[in-house]
Amino acid sequence: NPTRSLSRHPLFQVMIAFQTTTGTVFDLPGLDARLEPDASRIAKFDLTCGLHERRGEDGGPAGISGALEYATDLFDEPTAASFADRLVRLLTDLVTGPDQALSSWDLLGSSERELVVRGWNDTE
Repeated sequence: NPTRSLSRHPLFQVMIAFQTTTGTVFDLPGLDARLEPDASRIAKFDLTCGLHERRGEDGGPAGISGALEYATDLFDEPTAASFADRLVRLLTDLVTGPDQALSSWDLLGSSERELVVRGWNDTE
């Protein structure tokens, strides 16, 4: 029975969700039903990445779209944007080079790498 903080979700703080149900039609007799976006604008977790599959007019794959939701008391917009940039970089590397060794993938952009390797590591 560990002591839990009421300011955190008890199971996890980060969630990634991938929706593949694009174009779902609710055909219910006598009922007009449709999906409505969640407009609460309140982060339910520290960080949530929601991805969904896009389809073209012909029903074929047309890419993936996503949104990042984050707790503003924990992250600022530039930090959240850097998370999103890293995820895009990782997914791009995964798709363009699925046979590459995991160690060859670089999550950091050139400016981030410069900061980590030279900026923060300047010990003179």
